[in-house]
Amino acid sequence: MEKIILEAYLKENTGKEIKAKTFARMSTDGENLKLLFICEDKKITSKGEKYNDKLWEGDVVELFISLGRKEYYLELEVNPDGLEYAVTVENYGNGFTLFPIDKSPFTSKTKLTENGWESEWSISFKTLNELGFEEDNAYFNLYRQDYTDDDVEVYALNPTMCKTFHNTSMFIKFEM
Repeated sequence: MEKIILEAYLKENTGKEIKAKTFARMSTDGENLKLLFICEDKKITSKGEKYNDKLWEGDVVELFISLGRKEYYLELEVNPDGLEYAVTVENYGNGFTLFPIDKSPFTSKTKLTENGWESEWSISFKTLNELGFEEDNAYFNLYRQDYTDDDVEVYALNPTMCKTFHNTSMFIKFEM
């Protein structure tokens, strides 16, 4: 049976007005961590052609989840075309280093909808544990980038109140 961990709408990351709603659900079936993002999007902008391309240059939804400590975390992204991106991140506070993961550690299914796009993800706790995840010391945040004609809108479950998502002080305690 699936247990819902959270359901929420993402907030504008820097305190501005929301221009497009993003609903997020995090759940578990006991063996897997699951995510669902439902994104309103009037102009879909996808970048990249293969796994681990620079998807963040277009619309994406993201999960950052710590691997043993807040400053070391897994960053997962999916764009509207269903391309995936996965790296681990060592965050130094004044900068960070990305370490690409050769093969995607999660699965996703993405589809276009009448009002935008949706993306469903699954990553096994076994895989998370192999990467260093510790449930009793886990923190996370969820994000979305939405490119418009004029700019990029950025959204977060717990807004970082700055131009970057890589602000670990705004990560939320993970609790099942």
